[in-house]
Amino acid sequence: MIDRVGPWKCFHCDEVFHDFKEAGDHFGYGEISTPACKIDAAHLRELEIELFKYRLEDTELHREIHRLVAKNQQDCRRAEELGYARGLRDAHLINCTCPTVDGVRLPGNHCQVHNLQDAER
Repeated sequence: MIDRVGPWKCFHCDEVFHDFKEAGDHFGYGEISTPACKIDAAHLRELEIELFKYRLEDTELHREIHRLVAKNQQDCRRAEELGYARGLRDAHLINCTCPTVDGVRLPGNHCQVHNLQDAER
């Protein structure tokens, strides 16, 4: 481990730090950190609000994710219901007793499924 011996002096505010933690709190712990004496208070408040929104999961990203999940669930439900309706229709058509000649339905009164199909056309 690297021996962290101070003191450390800030060239912006001339404050001297003898403790590594105090120096880290002032200078930041990364190479691109901004020293505490140079942080704009308004910018800090904006970052706090952004962090608060992330913690609440209330950012534009979170809203878009929830919108897409809801749309996907709705699309899946519609596809499932459509497939179920087709299955019911096909099951009925197999057992249909409408009058036919050589597989062709005769005009006249038909079952509800054939009446719906004729109405859709």
